Amino acid sequence: IFSSVASPPSAAGLMQRSAGAMARRVGCSVLSAALLVAPVRSDLSVVGLGDWGGHSDEEPSTYSQRLTAIGLIRVAVEKQADFAMLMGDNFYQHGLTKGDMTSRFRYTFEAIYAQLLPGVPFYAFAGNHDYGEGQLANVSLQLAYSKQADTQWKFPSLWYKIHRDFEADGMQRSLDMV
Repeated sequence: IFSSVASPPSAAGLMQRSAGAMARRVGCSVLSAALLVAPVRSDLSVVGLGDWGGHSDEEPSTYSQRLTAIGLIRVAVEKQADFAMLMGDNFYQHGLTKGDMTSRFRYTFEAIYAQLLPGVPFYAFAGNHDYGEGQLANVSLQLAYSKQADTQWKFPSLWYKIHRDFEADGMQRSLDMV
């Protein structure tokens, strides 16, 4: 889960300790870690999630998925997320294979995420499991679902761009994700 933070910057000492702890945990430089934990005043907030797509058609949502959703939703509400990014592996284990995928979307996505964050668009990208993980799968079913008028699911094509202009630390910025 990540977000551009809309709160005032913390004290330099706190940031340095946080960056040092993160650097030790993930094995990166303190400077890299400081960039990850440094608060920024911004009018754009984004949350992201990957590897979230239930377990199978028989088990379309899991206990750990629901716990993760609670955390995502807490952060999204606290940070007033403008949108969410779904970074792949949207449907385990082997993507979608059936022409009628309504129940899988209902129990894996709508009931777990969208229903709890009404009005927040979820921009999806495909992961290896969405392509079938060695078995026949149909990513175009995910693309087709985004064409429904009443869904928060946004997956207009396999390759697409998200563009947002925003202000951060008093400067105009642009976010372009391809």
